[in-house]
Amino acid sequence: MMGRPELRPKYEAVERQVLAEAKHCICVSNAMIAHYAEKYPTLNPNWITIPIIEAYPEEPGAGRRTPPDGEPPAAIYSGGTQAWQNIDAMLSLAKNRGREVSFRFLSHDFELIRRRAAEMEAEAEFAYCSKVDLPAAYRSADFGLVLRDDTAVNRVSCPTKLVEYLQFGVVPIVRSPALGDFAELGFAYVTEEEFASGFFPDAASREWMIERNLEVIWALADRFRKGIAALHASIWNMSEVDGSLTPA
Repeated sequence: MMGRPELRPKYEAVERQVLAEAKHCICVSNAMIAHYAEKYPTLNPNWITIPIIEAYPEEPGAGRRTPPDGEPPAAIYSGGTQAWQNIDAMLSLAKNRGREVSFRFLSHDFELIRRRAAEMEAEAEFAYCSKVDLPAAYRSADFGLVLRDDTAVNRVSCPTKLVEYLQFGVVPIVRSPALGDFAELGFAYVTEEEFASGFFPDAASREWMIERNLEVIWALADRFRKGIAALHASIWNMSEVDGSLTPA
């Protein structure tokens, strides 16, 4: 994904050694565990799933946006500019649907995105947003862009931005729904193709999608709690067996 496929054999050897020697392996999704179990069927470490859940003071879904009648829906992107984020594809949506939807890009590299938008003649807002201000930014959006390709890495991932979108009632726009455990848990989304064609779920449909996605967040939070409990239990057990760790 970084454009260096010739390094794959080197790092696969490291990966195999890590999995072979580790007593416990923490993964961010059950999909990641299934991937490694299929890739290395003879290896069987103690697998623990701990999804990446961002902690915010408010309850998931609290204070979500209710757009005024007649106001166009708002789409947001929050994240980096790595190749796998597909910035050009997001800007293409902004260019093609900018008359019907307002687009906002929040990133440390927002100037880079602004320059690329100018080259593509795409209209949008570009800014940096601190983590403390992200909740307010999300509450001003209806849709969130996460255009990850259907790759092995993305199929086992737990994108922080996707978790945040669901937490704040932002309906995701996806290129591929095969993202970690989200599809298995039944998350609701709009595809890139649908959005590009002008399909925007109405307010009632978005409300249903938001409620469905909050159920997904609660399921991920439950897996997080169980994973942390399993990790704590493993640490206690290791310290009792060989005295190598001190329980917190």
